[in-house]
Amino acid sequence: FSDGILDLKVLKLTYGIDTNFNIQGQYPIIIDSTRIAKVNLKSDFKNINMSFFTQFSKKWKDNLFGVFSGQFNMGGTTNKTTFDINGKIDNTVYEDVPLGIVKWTGNYRDKTLTFNQFTSDWADNNISGSATLPIVYDLAETEKTWHSNGELLVRTKGSFRSAVFLSTFLAETDSIIGDIKIKLNIKGTTDKLVRDGEISIENGSIEIMGQTITSKNSLNPEQLRDLGVAHVPEDRQRMGMISEFTASETALLGYHKDKTINQGVWLKRALVKANCESMMEAFDVRPNNPNLMSSNFSGGNQQKLILAREFERDPDLLIIGQPTRGVDIGAIEFIRKRIIDMRDAGKAIILISVELEEIMSLSDRIVVMCDGEITGMVNGKDADEATLGMMMANALPSEEKPEGVKL
Repeated sequence: FSDGILDLKVLKLTYGIDTNFNIQGQYPIIIDSTRIAKVNLKSDFKNINMSFFTQFSKKWKDNLFGVFSGQFNMGGTTNKTTFDINGKIDNTVYEDVPLGIVKWTGNYRDKTLTFNQFTSDWADNNISGSATLPIVYDLAETEKTWHSNGELLVRTKGSFRSAVFLSTFLAETDSIIGDIKIKLNIKGTTDKLVRDGEISIENGSIEIMGQTITSKNSLNPEQLRDLGVAHVPEDRQRMGMISEFTASETALLGYHKDKTINQGVWLKRALVKANCESMMEAFDVRPNNPNLMSSNFSGGNQQKLILAREFERDPDLLIIGQPTRGVDIGAIEFIRKRIIDMRDAGKAIILISVELEEIMSLSDRIVVMCDGEITGMVNGKDADEATLGMMMANALPSEEKPEGVKL
């Protein structure tokens, strides 16, 4: 050790016969950004825990785990560091997502980390691709972070049995299971990334509350309700109620087999009426009369009665279509507040609406479709009418589609 430089003739650490690393060369222990020092370090690793490396980077410390084997050679200077790396990580986990065996070859030059090729294989899933990442890893830089002026480019393709691992990046894929093929490209500056790609699915299935649904194993509405799924239809008079039924009977539609009110042959009429009165009071349905014919209520009060029926069952997933269509202003505000309250209670809500103002004011994430195809996706807080309108007409250039994926 001399003048801040450590000259390693050889450093070898071993643990048993399967874990070791060798390092040799010159490395500046004391780094002064005002004084340039040369770097020349060669190393070889076998079965080393990733925490040995990630402890030096805030970006990866709490996100990347596994066991590394490979070579890492560093050169250049403290102000303009270079390195080459190739190897593999066994039992890889990135941001709680298991990725199996990850292999790559890469290098770092001019504040850019390049992976010429990477692959990941686990279970029945595999992915491959290349990447250019604008990351500052020069030794003289105290903050190892994204390079603000650099551009990121990732190209990937793969085949999977489940796309759950992608949910961190593409939330619309988190319940897709099947024979899935994906092409995904990400590019742009780190503060304005653009993603595009293709997803094709064969032998697919949908998972709801742990229950797998396929074309050969579908569930009827009663079974879906038992799973905690509720539905408010877009046309309340055709699909949400029977006009000739009383309010108490409408408040029971779909749940008439509930054992708390069903005695096998007869309904417990007093309890049915009491439950309806409670719903009417909670949702401000006027007049509060369970015996009144459903057709005699105004459109807004009919809608609130149907919403009360589904909300009061405390579903885990609510699918709601056109929640405020044809209702007065007072009812609109009341209905929207109840939807927000349910969201804040941790429930999942799929809202279908043609009202842009409603969509933007209620939604955390907005998906736009045109002719059966997803034409765009954007966070609710970032949405504006012009962008949504272009998506609705499928007129937004693909490179400008925020968070968009073609299915």
